[in-house]
Amino acid sequence: MIKKFGFTLAEVLITLGIIGVVAAMTIPTLMQKTNDAELKSGFKKMISVVNQGISMNYALDGVDFSNISGLGAANDGQGSTWLGFLYNRLNVVGSGTPTGDITTGTEVFFSDGSSIILPATTLNECDTVTKCPVVIDVNGKKGPNTVTTTTNALKDRYTVYAYKRQFSPSSADADPGNYILKN
Repeated sequence: MIKKFGFTLAEVLITLGIIGVVAAMTIPTLMQKTNDAELKSGFKKMISVVNQGISMNYALDGVDFSNISGLGAANDGQGSTWLGFLYNRLNVVGSGTPTGDITTGTEVFFSDGSSIILPATTLNECDTVTKCPVVIDVNGKKGPNTVTTTTNALKDRYTVYAYKRQFSPSSADADPGNYILKN
């Protein structure tokens, strides 16, 4: 009698079933972690890109956020207004009215799909306060388009502050922008 070595059909089916159950349990967690990492890297990239634009604007024109006043126009030659600065120093493809939970102000779109939202209050506050709140939307028009309100829920819009020569998250521990940079 010849003995054959191998697996029976039942053993193969049981093994495939176990692999399927394990995959069904781990794939949602893996997808969530991937999405969170994508938002985190997009946020860090936007902070870096805008800070480089600020440095260039100051080096070439001597204008920083303490000199920027109002919304202005995209064709502002020296970047002394918000739209002038963004259009002159960053890779902007257009602007419009924000959608989602922020419906007033101006949203400026970049070539990588991200955007910066200048809330209507920001345009008035910059002349009277030392920091101006601005919202970064790391994936532009793509959902969910909601601002993060707790440190354990990553969304795609983060409030940051424009200081004289930098764009940075709040130093408050409860600020989601600061949270995303730490984790």
